[in-house]
Amino acid sequence: MKTLILSSVLVFSFQANAYETLLTETKFDTLRIAGEEYWEFDDDRPGSPYSQNRIIWSYNSAPPNAKKCAQIAYKKLTGWLKDHNSPVFKVMKGYQKAGGVGGIYLWVNDYTKAPKQSLNPRKSQVWIYENSLYKFESTLMPDGTCHTPTEKQIVNYLNAKIVAKGMERIDTEQQLSSDHSDSIGEVAVNNSSRGGFWAGIKRFFSFGGGSEGSSSSGGSGSAQ
Repeated sequence: MKTLILSSVLVFSFQANAYETLLTETKFDTLRIAGEEYWEFDDDRPGSPYSQNRIIWSYNSAPPNAKKCAQIAYKKLTGWLKDHNSPVFKVMKGYQKAGGVGGIYLWVNDYTKAPKQSLNPRKSQVWIYENSLYKFESTLMPDGTCHTPTEKQIVNYLNAKIVAKGMERIDTEQQLSSDHSDSIGEVAVNNSSRGGFWAGIKRFFSFGGGSEGSSSSGGSGSAQ
């Protein structure tokens, strides 16, 4: 009887986890989504979650708002990867053919609990980690804005890498959308953290700049 009960609990637990997952599709031609990570910033614990060994490596363990931002990023990325004519798919395949990488890690920076640290946030971007895989980095602000990498940033970044390898850049200029129209999404947050309309406008226009591996320019999305 105890064995039967234990088996039932394990089956239920497996099924519950199976339904609460982000990476339902991971392979797209020779490109693949290899995993995910969540950096939860907290003003009560200033500093990088990395240096404090607080990185969350699974969707199930991530904070609710971070999950919603991850869903936005995942939907956007997989939409590009499913479309073999999309600029993002073309440059990722082009870079892979030039000897580059094919694995992708989804990354969400969650500043829900860190309004002070969010004044100098990590930016949304795609970049290459130690010549081993892509980091598809998104950033969730305290007001619920979910910034995700833009098509233009990805194409420009990877075309520069392709040219550096002695290959011709991938021509996608006629296909590129605007910087912001491809980054809309919503995540529910407490309205008291918004800081008002003008605070949101100020954050929007100050969100940009940075360098590879830390903070580069990215797109915006509304996460409320």
